Amino acid sequence: MDLLGDDWVQIHRRTVQQHANHYKRNHMLLFLLVSMELESPPILQSVMMAVCDTFRSGAVKQLRTHARRLQIPIFEKGYEKDPICCSKGSHPEATRIGSDVVIVDTAGHMQV
Repeated sequence: MDLLGDDWVQIHRRTVQQHANHYKRNHMLLFLLVSMELESPPILQSVMMAVCDTFRSGAVKQLRTHARRLQIPIFEKGYEKDPICCSKGSHPEATRIGSDVVIVDTAGHMQV
């Protein structure tokens, strides 16, 4: 089993789908991760990832890679942007594209 390759993605996709019925549409989940090991939440009908870690070097690029591998859309404003604006802007975008859940990477910013 290749935990860093396609097997990892399939395992997390299955885990996420198993828990899909526990959440309502446009439910926002906050993950305050110490490391960047992405532990996927349940993928409902559709999940979007919001990048609010806008100051750490490589954070946006790293989450782009995770989103691409998980085949989910990503909402980002780029580097050196206000994390609160990024978080607030993700909800209307999720509604626009029909995502049920927004995974918000806050990088530990409790105000987000």
